[in-house]
Amino acid sequence: MSEPLRVEIRMATPIVVPSHIKCFDGLLAWARVEQAIADGVPVPDCYAFQNELPLEKYEADGQWVFKASTFRYEWGGERFETHRIKRQRVGDYAESWMRSAIASSRKGRIRVDTTSGATKAGLYPLALRQCEVATAWCVGDRESVERLMRHVVTFGKGRNRGTGIVRSVTVCRDEQALKLWDRRPMPASYGEGVVERYAPGAHPLQAPYWDTRKTEVCMLPLRGGAGDFFA
Repeated sequence: MSEPLRVEIRMATPIVVPSHIKCFDGLLAWARVEQAIADGVPVPDCYAFQNELPLEKYEADGQWVFKASTFRYEWGGERFETHRIKRQRVGDYAESWMRSAIASSRKGRIRVDTTSGATKAGLYPLALRQCEVATAWCVGDRESVERLMRHVVTFGKGRNRGTGIVRSVTVCRDEQALKLWDRRPMPASYGEGVVERYAPGAHPLQAPYWDTRKTEVCMLPLRGGAGDFFA
C-alpha cells in the first residue's frame, strides 16, 4: 500500500560532494538491481528490473517520473579537497594478460596506454564533506522501500575508498512527502509553482540518470529557490 514517506540516510564518513542533483529513485533503482542479482538474475538481465520500483508514478503528456524527490543534505562540516591517484601496475597488467585474465583482440605485443582507456593514469581531485543526513521524500510502499534500502551500505561516489559509508537508514511516514516529492526533474508540462521553483531544462527523468541518451526536455528545480534541495 502506497503512503507518503520520508527516507533518512545517516552517514558514518564524509561523502563526495554531489556535482548534480541526485534523485532517490535512482538510488532505489540501483538497489533493485542488487536485489535481482541476489535473486539469481544474471548480468545484464538484472538491469531490466531497475525501474520496477515500489513507488507511485506521475505522468503528463507522455512523460513520467517516480514520485521521489532529490536528496536534501544536512552538512556537518566544511568542504575539503583530496585527490585520487589512478595508475596501472605494468607488471601486474602484463601478467594478467599472459594468463588470459584480460580479454584482448590485439595480436602480438601489448601496450599499456597511460593516457586513455582502462589503463589511463591520472590525479583526480575529490571534494569531500561530512553529511549528517541525506533526506528524500517519496510516495510508495513502505515495507518494500525498507527491503530495498537494506542493500544501500554506501552513498555517492568513492564507495571503494571509504567515503559515504552509511550508518543507518530510516523510512517513516511523513505527510509532507505529498508536497515535497516533486522537488526533482519533472515533465515539461508540469505547472505547479513553475515560476518560483522550476526552470525549463534537459535531464533524464528515470534511472539510469547517468545515461545521457535518456535526456528529455523537462522542468528542473531551481537552485536557491523555495524548498531548495541543494543547500
